[in-house]
Amino acid sequence: MRVTLHPHPATPCAALDSMEVQLHRHAGGGLELHFFAHGRTKDVLWPEGAQGARADRLWETTCFEAFVKPVGRNNYAEFNFAPSGRWQAYSFTSERAGMAEARGLAAPDARTRMTERTRVHHVRLDLGGVPGLPIEAEWALGLSAVIEAADGSKSYWALRHPSPAPDFHHPDCFALTLAAPEAS
Repeated sequence: MRVTLHPHPATPCAALDSMEVQLHRHAGGGLELHFFAHGRTKDVLWPEGAQGARADRLWETTCFEAFVKPVGRNNYAEFNFAPSGRWQAYSFTSERAGMAEARGLAAPDARTRMTERTRVHHVRLDLGGVPGLPIEAEWALGLSAVIEAADGSKSYWALRHPSPAPDFHHPDCFALTLAAPEAS
């Protein structure tokens, strides 16, 4: 499945023309995401760093994000992926409440590739061991990105923007439902 992210109306992006995410949910808790950033990618700050290292506050610069929760429940997990390969995962008991570092998952398989006008960040997660995310349940998904331009301006991209200010944790941002994969 391929979906389009939109910049928040209060934070337009001069560097990028569009952003898409291609995704696939695998049996056993696998989630594969390909974030496609199209436009003047040279005008975006792409963080560098340690591949596979966990790090906090990744959303302060260019970062791709996925929010996953079981349909009909309040708890959810937030996953942050920097283009450098740094990543982080948090669990929440409800909207912005009970935040803790999520346990039970290995570093995602992450790769980035570029063409002249597109940067693709590929991430594959194994969520099978994450407490509170049963692999047999339907998942509600929120997909988002923070893009920092070379001039320091930031734009906030998501499937849906229900608030006057960017807020990826808002319940209406979980705008996509993924059925549980059939056992193979």
